[in-house]
Amino acid sequence: MALRSDEDMKRRSIVRLPKAHLHLHLEGSARPSTIKELAELEGMPDVEQTFSNLPEFVQVYAKAAAVIKRPESLKRICRELVEDEAAQGVWYTEPMGVPQYLGNQHPFRGAQIRLKEFDTDGAWA
Repeated sequence: MALRSDEDMKRRSIVRLPKAHLHLHLEGSARPSTIKELAELEGMPDVEQTFSNLPEFVQVYAKAAAVIKRPESLKRICRELVEDEAAQGVWYTEPMGVPQYLGNQHPFRGAQIRLKEFDTDGAWA
């Protein structure tokens, strides 16, 4: 039986603590592997995911958001966000989409109506 390092014990303790994640940008929280897969699905050139300053960050963010074109893509990103947050011990999160990105893309006009598609327990009924 191996002894755990102090660093490992600290990390495990932090993960177990309940957390809240406020002001979480949905597009920016997508897994890099998911953005790459969605870019391929949409026939878009490889989406750059590195940046070194704010203007480059805005370009990377906009390109990543641009691959979220289908309701099923948005649903996948939402599902993965919940999985990732739970794995980090997050009990409460407030994700949001940036209207300039999601709101202007054809499948997401009227996003408040689309929320019902993600309702799994009837809370929005």
